Amino acid sequence: MKFPIYRLLILFFFFFSCVDRKQRPKESRSDPAFHFFEKSKQTENMAKKLIFLDSALADITKPGDTLKALIYDHLIYYNYLNKEFDSAIYFSDLLVEDGLERKDTLQIAKGYYRKAKSFFYQNDRINELKNTFQSQRYYILANDSINAGKRWLELSIAQTRLGDFPGSQNSAVKALSLLEHSKDSFYIASTYNNLAATYRKLNDLDESIQEYNHALRFVNSRRDSLIVLNNIANTYATKKEFDKALNIFELILPLANERNSINRIKDNYYFTKWLSGESIASDSLKSVMISRSANNDLTGLLASYDHLVEVNEKDSPEKALQYAKAYYETAQKLNSVTDEISALTYLVRLSPSNKIKAYALENIRLNDSLINSRDNVKNLFAKINYDEEKKL
Repeated sequence: MKFPIYRLLILFFFFFSCVDRKQRPKESRSDPAFHFFEKSKQTENMAKKLIFLDSALADITKPGDTLKALIYDHLIYYNYLNKEFDSAIYFSDLLVEDGLERKDTLQIAKGYYRKAKSFFYQNDRINELKNTFQSQRYYILANDSINAGKRWLELSIAQTRLGDFPGSQNSAVKALSLLEHSKDSFYIASTYNNLAATYRKLNDLDESIQEYNHALRFVNSRRDSLIVLNNIANTYATKKEFDKALNIFELILPLANERNSINRIKDNYYFTKWLSGESIASDSLKSVMISRSANNDLTGLLASYDHLVEVNEKDSPEKALQYAKAYYETAQKLNSVTDEISALTYLVRLSPSNKIKAYALENIRLNDSLINSRDNVKNLFAKINYDEEKKL
């Protein structure tokens, strides 16, 4: 059964805006650099925006001009939108260098954070983690514990994604210690939700439910409450406490008012009924899959295909094979390695003999890649901790 951490992950990164819209030069200006910067904000044409920003940067002559950092930040943002991530990394480095020159610790922290996001978009997890860690260090130096805590939450989520669950738990605890005075409870709820996910992956299901209940105390919207309650119900289903799981699904389904949320709860509800031994309408899970496809909910489709394979594997193996192929293709689109591995496991079981070898070899390759990434992450954090201890 799919636990929808991806959903919270998407929400989490959405809340981190790429450009600080409130940041403005301190004084009114009429010089060419400021003129071009303002023109970049007035046009909707992306190519023109970049030309104006480049012109603004070229016309800065005053050492230590704070407008330079603002231009770098806009260039990073628009290169994100253009998926020009190498350029975004380049300007992130310049943002860090400018911060070092002006001894602006918060700017340095922001530069490393922008760089980490570029590596995140490129699926370069090691460099993402390195730069996120650097960002939190400078936020700590600037006495900004809230942003430091947010970076630790990102580190924890990244470690969960790579399967380093004990490491993720350590990072989550650090995040909570820094976020305890935050007025924005979203990040605290996200930290507890991720912590609960790691306990579930480690099969410590009672602890997982306890952490989900902690998350419930901090969620501040119906949408997020339903996500956490759905996770609790799924965990009860994993414990084979099906009555508790089904009761929660039946309680929250009438409260859902968004298509993706309704589909998520319905899919898990029908699948849990099937796990419990109850008969379900043959098209119930399929109808959710069709709705998710129409709504372009690719993350939701991963769960639908996974469930449809399991439900059909015994009695309709040909149907199950088609769903396994769709599961694999969708996982590839989303670059979800763990789902690719799950789909390939199904394909090895269900495919004709002449296809099995290719799927098995790809499964081995992806597993090795995931293990290497996990080991690299553990080694990275071991080195980070060693370097930090030497400073004491």
